[in-house]
Amino acid sequence: MPGPLQICRALPADAGVLTQITKASKAYWGYSKTQLELWADELTISPAYIEEFLVFKLVSGDTVLAYISLHPGENGRFKLENLFVLPKHIGKGFGKNLLEYAKQQCNALGAKVLWLESDPHATAFYLKQGFVVTGQRESSIPGRFLPVMELPL
Repeated sequence: MPGPLQICRALPADAGVLTQITKASKAYWGYSKTQLELWADELTISPAYIEEFLVFKLVSGDTVLAYISLHPGENGRFKLENLFVLPKHIGKGFGKNLLEYAKQQCNALGAKVLWLESDPHATAFYLKQGFVVTGQRESSIPGRFLPVMELPL
């Protein structure tokens, strides 16, 4: 059981651990090694990414358990770029906690809509959080489509 939880801004030095969380979380859903290798660039978080986007981490002591990243867009539309939780902590409410925190940040910055392109395995989670499916987009793998979802703020 983790100790007290805290949400704070990620630092460029966190890039390696955020990449590890991303890859471990993606692998948890049963994607093949080949698929994960195809997505290697998309699953890598760089220090520059952390500087460019709003990236928040959920920590217990010195351990990062999960993170979320947001990209402010035009007309009050913020994109939820990433929300990943270490596999051993999936289902404990950490993703929901980060999403609630992100919504507060978006509201404080004047966002009107939070939108995302969901991994198909995460769609049910986002529906439970109030998102609605508004379309779909073909992923980097031909023939694989991602639900596009929105949440009015």
